[in-house]
Amino acid sequence: MQPQANEKYQYSSEWIHKLENERHWQYYHFQQSLIQKHVEHKESILEVGIGSSFTYNYLKSKNYNIISMDIDADKKPDIVANIVSDDLPANIDTILAFEVFEHIPYDEYMLALKKAKDSGVKKLIISMPLNIKVWFDFDIRLHVFGRIAFQIATRRNKLTTNHHHWEIGYQKYRFNKIKQDITEQGFKIINDCRKFSQHFFVLSTE
Repeated sequence: MQPQANEKYQYSSEWIHKLENERHWQYYHFQQSLIQKHVEHKESILEVGIGSSFTYNYLKSKNYNIISMDIDADKKPDIVANIVSDDLPANIDTILAFEVFEHIPYDEYMLALKKAKDSGVKKLIISMPLNIKVWFDFDIRLHVFGRIAFQIATRRNKLTTNHHHWEIGYQKYRFNKIKQDITEQGFKIINDCRKFSQHFFVLSTE
């Protein structure tokens, strides 16, 4: 399926029918490690932006209480809705949104955070891309030294993905601004970490 015509919210479901590359599978593993560290089974979870459904299906298989929401009906989420303009489901403890918010204008991303906070959500686990060109990286775990990661990257200073409105480090969207805007919406950043060309945040309202 080709990207949708709406200039504000551009997305595609074509990629979910293809084998994802090894790096994407590593992102899935990293997402799961954050979720298992910060989310309890008793919590009700909403995944916004279901993608290939890998995260949703994996958490279901581990008996997590999860439902999905996506603007794209072709991805077959439990709820077809826009996180900016539509109501969130009631009684959600945790929202997952991986590689979602860069697909909407930044001011609307702020509105989405405010809506989540006002709805009573206790926790958000999100990721967003860094505006970098990666020239070389490796990530290896050694029995003696533990995990060793190394990367050579430079700032892009442009958006190379048609579906993105912004990325961390692009123009005015510096990392410090991203963190400040998150806290100004009433969230505490209880974990933030980088994995390859994505930055992950675990946010709490408590």
